[in-house]
Amino acid sequence: YIVANQVIEASPWPLNLVSIYRSEPLKDDGTPRNVKLWFRTAYPFNNGGFAHLVNCLTEGPDGMIYINSGSRTDSGERAQYPNWFNGGETEITSSIWQMDPEAETPKIKLFAQGTRNAWSFCWTPENELLAIDNGPQAHAPEELNLIEEGKHYGFPYVFGNLLATDEYHHGLPIPEGLTLTPPIQNFGPDGGGSAENPISSFDPHSSPAGFIYCDDSFPDNLKGSYLIGRVGSM
Repeated sequence: YIVANQVIEASPWPLNLVSIYRSEPLKDDGTPRNVKLWFRTAYPFNNGGFAHLVNCLTEGPDGMIYINSGSRTDSGERAQYPNWFNGGETEITSSIWQMDPEAETPKIKLFAQGTRNAWSFCWTPENELLAIDNGPQAHAPEELNLIEEGKHYGFPYVFGNLLATDEYHHGLPIPEGLTLTPPIQNFGPDGGGSAENPISSFDPHSSPAGFIYCDDSFPDNLKGSYLIGRVGSM
């Protein structure tokens, strides 16, 4: 599978054209063969520098395809310039999609919503889906979420345990009747949390990126644990 994002001029505003290609089974040397377009969609592109685009794509233990559609905003803000889409998120952004690999003309199923940029997935031995989620420019924790079908993980209304309305003048209040699922709490001793003051889930601006489960092929001191890379603040 190959995911591509392309900004295209369109009316009434520029769009992010999302294309997903896939090949026939790989050649013996690991290179793809006969790559063809499998899926395509588009949504309004962001003009403020926070287009997180569609990125992480993995196959789950159930055989379905899971895809991160990052937010098109930092924190739900409106467009900065005229002649651009003057809204926040769309139905298919800041969400995790599920797609059926058996479908010749696949459709997006919104598996979960309210993720800002969940660009690394990991499945537990119990086949639970975990995802790291990078936070906004505000000094908010970076999240680790247990992703379950149909749930909403807070963006752009809550960042970690901070209300968007407390962090930004354009912050959006939580819609009435919407149930939010909080991130996994970190009780330390590292990553920003402690037993007295847990954090949800890692130090602000640490940018978790890359996430694996250490199975039996790993050394004994790592088996059964998880490794998460953190890029850090730039």
